[in-house]
Amino acid sequence: MLARWVNELYPDRRRIFTSKANPVAPFEPEVKRQAVMALCTRQVSASEIARRIGVSRAVLYKWKDEIIGNSAYQTMRKHNEPSLEAERDALREEVARLNQEIRRRQMELDILKRRRKS
Repeated sequence: MLARWVNELYPDRRRIFTSKANPVAPFEPEVKRQAVMALCTRQVSASEIARRIGVSRAVLYKWKDEIIGNSAYQTMRKHNEPSLEAERDALREEVARLNQEIRRRQMELDILKRRRKS
């Protein structure tokens, strides 16, 4: 409650304690934005991003919520869906397998027809 009151009276004076390595860190909005972008693209882990900046993972996720919110983040996340190329390759393999099955069945049918004629 007191912190909120001080922040209302003196918004630029409040010191934000974010980590032991960087105890007073008034991060620029651009730094926060880049950190959140790195978090969303997941080129490296969230822990690694936070370590590089000098904040905790919790602070990093708090920035993410402030900047883009959770619903937008969920749409950005990589879902383990197969790529179009992988799906196409799988379908081609299935077609090849089915063509082999057709040939095998056709040979069986031809053999049965020959036996019936004899």
